[in-house]
Amino acid sequence: MVTGFLLPGAGFFKESLERYYKIKISDKNLTASIGLYNKIRKLIRILYRMRGGNKPKLLSSELMDVLVAGEVLPPEDFLPLLEEVIEEIDSRRDTAVKPGSIRILVWDSILDHPHLYRLIEEAGGQVVSDDTCLGERFWNKDVPVTEDPFTGLKEHYLLNFQCPRIDRGAGIQRFVYLKEMVDKYRVQGVIGYVMAFCDPHKFDYPDLRDYLANEDVPTLLIDDDYSLQTSGSISTRLQAFIEMLSEKVIHN
Repeated sequence: MVTGFLLPGAGFFKESLERYYKIKISDKNLTASIGLYNKIRKLIRILYRMRGGNKPKLLSSELMDVLVAGEVLPPEDFLPLLEEVIEEIDSRRDTAVKPGSIRILVWDSILDHPHLYRLIEEAGGQVVSDDTCLGERFWNKDVPVTEDPFTGLKEHYLLNFQCPRIDRGAGIQRFVYLKEMVDKYRVQGVIGYVMAFCDPHKFDYPDLRDYLANEDVPTLLIDDDYSLQTSGSISTRLQAFIEMLSEKVIHN
């Protein structure tokens, strides 16, 4: 039902933009834009591999700075910037991460603030993976190139986008992909960051917590209003959580 509603709605939205801005949005231009963003996705996935490996060459906060830049820069400017960033990071000889850092996965909606990642790093953690709408959910797969570009966009954002706002199946099976990420990146703990009034994530978290607990993956939930004005108390909770994970590593 939802997919059947999206295509006519997208067409109406396109026509509204054309009338308001007095422009013509052709299928050719849309397809070219999808292709450009897919090139960007491929480069960002390279950065993700650099961050999540055995000896990460960049910090998670650095990657977040890059992603935030991509939200405001035109894609044709962001693409060459990414190429420069990858070249610079690839030339680094040493790992960017302190020895013994706890490997963390961050789960949240649209947090475009690197400060949380810096707090995690200061507490002794390193975000090696994320399940966020600004991060892996958006960049981990290319948008299919289809004859009608809106069909490819529909497939990507409604069928391949792992977000609580979308029906991903019944029961805990909707979290299997997350356990696969935990295993792939050898994650030692999951930190959930839920912004105020983001009900889909709030409703999803209890099931997510129980599922991960059953898989012996510790979790920490941080509720915030997006401002991170309570960074002092957040930092204290992060330190306690990461210290607990460190003790677990020592005793195992």
